[in-house]
Amino acid sequence: MSTRRTPRRRGRPSMLTSDRIDTIARVLALGVSVGDTAAAVGIARGTLSRWLSRGRDAAEAREDGERPVPADDPYIDLYMRATQARAQMALQAVKGVMDAGMGRIVVQEQVRTWIDPETGAEVTQRQTRYLRAQWRALAWWLARTYPEHYGPNAKSFEQQLDECRAEQHPAGPDDPDMAALAERLAASLAAAPTAPASASSGSTAASLPRPRPSASRPAQGHARRSDPDGILPTPRMPPGPPDRHLGGSASSPEGCRRPSR
Repeated sequence: MSTRRTPRRRGRPSMLTSDRIDTIARVLALGVSVGDTAAAVGIARGTLSRWLSRGRDAAEAREDGERPVPADDPYIDLYMRATQARAQMALQAVKGVMDAGMGRIVVQEQVRTWIDPETGAEVTQRQTRYLRAQWRALAWWLARTYPEHYGPNAKSFEQQLDECRAEQHPAGPDDPDMAALAERLAASLAAAPTAPASASSGSTAASLPRPRPSASRPAQGHARRSDPDGILPTPRMPPGPPDRHLGGSASSPEGCRRPSR
């Protein structure tokens, strides 16, 4: 006796039908948000978001070479048509903004037709009136398309040049100019004399080095201190020009004496 297996009961059929996909695509093409589109077709916003997410994941998986799943076909169709509808709406919106900024919106158009009495030919004349160009429309488009240049936090041209120069020539420890400057600074600090710290403010003058006596006029006291045994001769002053006021020559000892009164 053969036993026949009872077919397993399937779940609830999907609410994503072809008619609903068409309706969702038409509503999105008008520029309506995802939440309002879901309310317009009678579903929850989370449901429409899950449908779109599933279609996106399945489309990316097929592009990566994975095996297609037939159950994902309606979700892929919804995702592709919704993406295309939103892109077309964005294109029309940008075109309207650019037309308003360039002054290409037609306000009034008149067409006149008459017969030329000389030639007998029909002549058509068209007069078109355009809306005045709106610079705010162009400013809005620039601020949102290029916020780094035309947005509220845009930087000036000089600041952009400084940043570009800093990126091309970064100043760091490897910079040759900075390394040479550091070497010169270290050499200057090493060559600078360091005076010993004094115990009090009164001994500051005593701690300073004394100037050496000149080689041309050495001091006699210095010679005595350096030669305590009296072996070296005492240095003498070199001869100088005669003193006109005192008379005599500088070489004679009498010429150096002041005359008595």
